[in-house]
Parts: sequence; structure tokens; C-alpha cells
Amino acid sequence: MITCLQKSGYLLEGRLVKALDALGLLVEPSQSLLDETTGVSREVDIVAESYRQATETPKICVKTTFVIEAINNIYPVVLLTRKLWTPNTPSDDYLHYKVTPSEDKPYHPFLDKLDLQQVQGVHRWEIYSQYCAFTRKKQNDELMASHPEDLHASIRKAVSYLFVSKDEYYGWMDNHPEDSYWRLFQWQALVVLQGDLYIMREDERKKPDLVAVGVARLEYNFHHRGTPRTVIVNFVTESALPQFVEEVLVHNETIETQIAALRPSADTGENTTA
Repeated sequence: MITCLQKSGYLLEGRLVKALDALGLLVEPSQSLLDETTGVSREVDIVAESYRQATETPKICVKTTFVIEAINNIYPVVLLTRKLWTPNTPSDDYLHYKVTPSEDKPYHPFLDKLDLQQVQGVHRWEIYSQYCAFTRKKQNDELMASHPEDLHASIRKAVSYLFVSKDEYYGWMDNHPEDSYWRLFQWQALVVLQGDLYIMREDERKKPDLVAVGVARLEYNFHHRGTPRTVIVNFVTESALPQFVEEVLVHNETIETQIAALRPSADTGENTTA
């Protein structure tokens, strides 16, 4: 039974929960998601939310929610076909966030002064548009590259939960009565692999070359409730996950500091309207 469990993803999920908890995140495994196409309830492996009390930046909150699917891949996963930046690149859709005060204000106290795409370094991202995994029909057969249904289903669950969380669970932020808090809540979709992750590049002779990496980004396009959506899905190996999350947490603190610099100290009173 232990051997069977080791070949599954159950032990991987347990290790990820412990690792995220050790990083100080609020971790919720096995979160429910209704598949509106089939009417069947599905489970997202892990939802983890950053949390800290920032006394040095009063009434400013920047946090990230990680929606995670865990994959125990026997053979490597490969991201390939690197995207080229063009005027049609949907970079505005790469960051998923909500703010208070609401973003629909004609003047926003910090978004008008803080370029989130620049702060997050979006235009430096190396983004891929395809992915594949490998299987063998029998032990000694050649490898076969494909889009396995279980991997696609995991990607779809993570991005679907991201939108449900952002649009429904945090929909209150869209019509939130003005208070003295400035909030920037962000969402990221992750596929965490127990096995190897590669990206496809060309070597100096322009021939295909596979490079082992810990993190890679996939642009995933799909329809959510009849609306076309674009999401960046972060593929992360289990060993690279702690550093990936820590970098996000440190970056959140940096953004909090930048937002705090835009706010006069007197503007933290309870009677302030932003």
C-alpha cells in the first residue's frame, strides 16, 4: 500500500501542505469546485494564502493566493514554443488581482501611480504557449509525447478556481464601502510537479534543446462562463516551490512599502475616504 501511495500524488500533497505551512501561509487542502459543465463537484488540491501583520505599513494589505494542483509525474513535463511579445500580447490579463478602493474609480489613490506590470516585471517573463508530458504503452516502448487528460484537467481546475475565488469569493471588493484600508489581493495558479520540468530552447546550432528548470510559465487560454480568459500558469517543481513562494512573499512586502510611500501618514485615520 505504501508503494502504491508513493506512486500517487497523495503523499506529494501532504508534503506541499507542510512546506507551505512552514512558510507562514494559511493552507487549505482539498477545496471544492463545481464543474459547471458536468455539474460534478471537483477538488482543487491546495489553496494557500499569504498572511502577515505589517505594523510598518498600517492599513495597507498586499497578499497572494496560490491555487495549486499537485502532479506526481513519472516522466518530465516540457513547456515549449516560447511566445514572442507583440502589440497583441494579452499582458493586461497576466496579472489577476482586486483592490480597494475599487478600481473603477476615476482616480485611484495607488494604481494610478503604481504600474503593476512594471512592478511585477511582466515584460521580462519567459512565457510558453504549449506543454506536453510523456508516457510509455509498455515498459520498454519508446516515449510518447501528448497532452494527457489528467494534466489538462489539473490546469483547468486551478485556473477555474482562481476565477471563482477572485470573482465570487472576493466579489465584495468590487462594491466595498470606502474605508481606510488600501488592499491589493492577487491570485496565481500553480501546477507543482514531483518529477522533472524542462523547457524547449534552441542551441547555438538552432537545434532543439531541453533545459531542466525549477519554474516555467505557460500562457493558458480558455473560456470561463462563456468569456475568453487568459491565465499564466506557473509550473514549479516540488524542490523549487519554497523559493518561488518566498520570492512572491518578499515581493509583496516590497509592493506594500511602495504603496505606503504614496500615502500620507495622516491618511490612516478611520474617517479617511480614499
